[in-house]
Amino acid sequence: VDLNGRWELRRDPENVGKDSGWHEGEGDFRHRMTVPGAPQAQGIGEPHHYQKTYFKDPFWIRRRFDLQELDTDQRVWLRIGGILPSAEIYLNGQFVGYTKSSRTQQRVDVTPYLKPGTSNLIAIKVCDFPEVRLDGLLEWNEGTQLWTGPYRPIRLEIAHRISILDGYIQPKLDASVAQVEVELTEPFEKPLRLQLQVKDGDRILGESIESIDVGIKTASSTLRIKDFVPWSPNSPKLYTLEMSLHSEVNNEPLDRSGLQFGMRQI
Repeated sequence: VDLNGRWELRRDPENVGKDSGWHEGEGDFRHRMTVPGAPQAQGIGEPHHYQKTYFKDPFWIRRRFDLQELDTDQRVWLRIGGILPSAEIYLNGQFVGYTKSSRTQQRVDVTPYLKPGTSNLIAIKVCDFPEVRLDGLLEWNEGTQLWTGPYRPIRLEIAHRISILDGYIQPKLDASVAQVEVELTEPFEKPLRLQLQVKDGDRILGESIESIDVGIKTASSTLRIKDFVPWSPNSPKLYTLEMSLHSEVNNEPLDRSGLQFGMRQI
């Protein structure tokens, strides 16, 4: 479910939004902004000689979206690409979480907060900078320029309750292999099969199939990679690890995911 596009916006310099019920749909939001983006680049704020407009105080954005009916085994994940500097997330008036790392993507199971088959409200408060700042030193330029807000895409992902939660890749150049570790959302009551393929476009450079026993939620594999180009600043070659999860019993596809990586060892 794509949540990009036009959102309502209201600045909150006095931090009164939550007490006023803005996260529950109350209040008048006069401004609009496009997500992903920064409101200071979209004419919201005061004129400034270093950028189009400028403001530094917290603000809220919100929008409504429709969600289809869900099967019993389906879960909905909220994926937030990045919000600078930090944010509080609300769904249908309920607090979901707080993110203070503007560079780390967030993926959260929000199924309990949603209303399938009807309209839902998502509200985000873009907050002040946290006490411990996790952005880069090159971004500490508030004296001249300031950009805040959801600068990367926001979307909902509908997946089987047993899906690929995360993947970790460790290249070993001397052995021409990539060590892969995969974590699932939860153990399954049936045996699973995990197919891994390292691809360069349509060309398969390495692959393996791993079995995951009942009650287990992790898998590991060592893939031998043939004819690869090592990553370097002058040749930043990237490959794709495709991960496909199936039920071992009836070959039912449960989830697919992919990661890009370079063959580099430090």
